[in-house]
Amino acid sequence: MKFHVFVGGFGSNAFVEREIIGDIFFAAEKLSPDLNHLRVIAAHEIGHIYHNVMLQNTGMDWTRAEWTDASVSLYREGVATYLSKKIVKDLNESVYYSYNSDGDLWLQYYKENEEKIKKRFLKDYVEGWTDEKEKEWFRLSGGSYFGYNRLGYFLGTAFVTYFVQAFGENEALTFWNKHNLKSSVMGWLSK
Repeated sequence: MKFHVFVGGFGSNAFVEREIIGDIFFAAEKLSPDLNHLRVIAAHEIGHIYHNVMLQNTGMDWTRAEWTDASVSLYREGVATYLSKKIVKDLNESVYYSYNSDGDLWLQYYKENEEKIKKRFLKDYVEGWTDEKEKEWFRLSGGSYFGYNRLGYFLGTAFVTYFVQAFGENEALTFWNKHNLKSSVMGWLSK
């Protein structure tokens, strides 16, 4: 694995390339200096790569991957967050989403409004996914609906946790390879 650190004018705090074992990029100005926060964001990005390897090892057909579909973003971010909680244990829960110490109100808002948030995500998904909706739900620059950005990470983690409890961890983490992800996400959002 290769890690890159950028400085200045970057729109994300971190991301991994869309390859099975892609390079990981971090934006220095968007990162907390706290070592535990850095461990969590590194674990999250490494979680994406681990997930890709798991899928590859179970025969994933990457040519069929719809990278811009909302269900894929929700699932992949959920898996990476789920894995980061297993890798870096016993931190304040909000750190796994915010990667800093400022996420408690954000997490509380999500917990108090989960059903409303799920319904809005489902509405956006049904009406047709766009780059603006991707930004709203999964980017630092989102947050116009509820005043908090990246609420899709919470939904994704809840979706993955639900599937881990229902089918076991290995099945949940390789679910995309074996099942219709879109219909499963739609069904879960509709519950």
